[in-house]
Amino acid sequence: AVVSTQSTSMALKIHYIMCILEEVEKRSDDVDATIKYLLLGRKLDGFAINVEQLVRKAIRTFGFSSSQLVQQLVRTLAPITPGEGKPALYFIMTTLNGRH
Repeated sequence: AVVSTQSTSMALKIHYIMCILEEVEKRSDDVDATIKYLLLGRKLDGFAINVEQLVRKAIRTFGFSSSQLVQQLVRTLAPITPGEGKPALYFIMTTLNGRH
């Protein structure tokens, strides 16, 4: 079955939120601890590596990996080393906010 881009976009948004909620659950449902963990930057340059890893994990574990939307994100992010260039959060937000 062909899934529309709009449906894929909505499903990816929900999946991303679920990944965030799973992070909260890992930290005994402590939202403050999760926020601190996610915003903690690398000592070297302050880059929010935990957010980067969460976003990339959300894209990697999304169920519709064959969709154009996800393939576009993967092709964009694959050559970028975390911490160099724009963060994965920029690309996922741009992609999702550009599709309503």
